[in-house]
Amino acid sequence: MSLRHSIKLINKHPLTSQKQFKTYLRIIKWQLAQAILRQPMVMPFVNDSILLVEKGMTGATGNIYFGLHEFNDMGFLLHFLNEEDVFFDVGANIGSYTVLSSKVCGAKSFSFEPSKITYERLSNNIFLNRIDTLVTPFNLGVSEKSETLNFSTGFDTVNHVTAKEMEYTEKIDTISLNEVCKTNNVIPNLLKIDVEGFEFKVIAGASELLGSDQLNAIIIELNGSGPRYGFNEDEIHNTLTQYNYSPYFYNPISKCFHRLEKQNKIDNTLYIKNIEIAKKKVSDSKSYKIMNTLI
Repeated sequence: MSLRHSIKLINKHPLTSQKQFKTYLRIIKWQLAQAILRQPMVMPFVNDSILLVEKGMTGATGNIYFGLHEFNDMGFLLHFLNEEDVFFDVGANIGSYTVLSSKVCGAKSFSFEPSKITYERLSNNIFLNRIDTLVTPFNLGVSEKSETLNFSTGFDTVNHVTAKEMEYTEKIDTISLNEVCKTNNVIPNLLKIDVEGFEFKVIAGASELLGSDQLNAIIIELNGSGPRYGFNEDEIHNTLTQYNYSPYFYNPISKCFHRLEKQNKIDNTLYIKNIEIAKKKVSDSKSYKIMNTLI
């Protein structure tokens, strides 16, 4: 995460905008520790959860800096999930969302990470948090069918499927969400998709899942990367609305929802099928103290 980007986030992030001095100190301490130790460090996360983090992990270091890097989406997950729920984490990276789901909320997680190196880091965080009985990890990508694809390496959270094999790529195998649900006899209550533009293929392989009323909420990144694969991300929005999902903005501090007209083209978008169920779940949820702010 660049210094300029960090400063912008500090100034606007709900958990740090009023505590900028402490946030800058936290960033400086982290950077100094990494400059001296030059190795992964176990860092506190939410409640008694932890993350094994090293320099260059953009999303993970964001959690160190800001408490919850993706505040609105992570806050929704914390308020929405409970021990009776199932969470699908497609594009799990090192497992920030998975740890929140299973360690903090107690839900069962199915986590998909195609990169071999990143999958090892995901596995480490599952082990360190002692949630291996709650998490089923897959060293697989997710697509509309089972196939073998080229996947970039060395770009942290923005590694992605590539059209051809190059110097910095690896071969990955994929699976469809329909197949995962059928094989494991499970339907998630919440689905997160963060696959750097490959979301259309994930959705294409999830028709049976999307038709289920049990899947009530989807967090999906539609940031303009779709065209690299020839996909119009407006079509994903239209597909989700055809399955009766509507886009919302969620405020974890007030626990309020605001209906959107279209998807958010900068950050993730939260889609909800039954808003009354979502409202009831978040109103009944536990509260969490993060960066001395109660959400």
